[in-house]
Amino acid sequence: MILVPGEKWYQSFLKRHPQVVEKCSEYLSLARAGITEEAIRDWFQKVITLLGDDAEVLNHPDQIYNLDKSAFLSNSNGKIVLAERGRPVFDINANCDKDNTTVSVCVSASGELAPTLVVYKYVRLLAV
Repeated sequence: MILVPGEKWYQSFLKRHPQVVEKCSEYLSLARAGITEEAIRDWFQKVITLLGDDAEVLNHPDQIYNLDKSAFLSNSNGKIVLAERGRPVFDINANCDKDNTTVSVCVSASGELAPTLVVYKYVRLLAV
């Protein structure tokens, strides 16, 4: 038989520990969850090494672009979890089978914005 705490115990626990609050977790892919500051610094060092003599391009922000895509979930059912107050909570998943809309944004290091690309869910249109 498995014993679980009751509602009264749970509410008393939250009162005794004001730094713990209920939060709705956010979705985060397994790949993004594994990123560390050290990995990012290593990546920049590798870029400089790979560029070699062409590393001068790093001094021209109008020639450096960054493309990022974000998936906006149509049905995000984050779980309610207990977490420390003021800290984000993530639900890390290896795969996501939910419908989403993908948005790609490309910006130069000098702040110039390229046209935004939005990718919607595929819908087969019937010929009339």
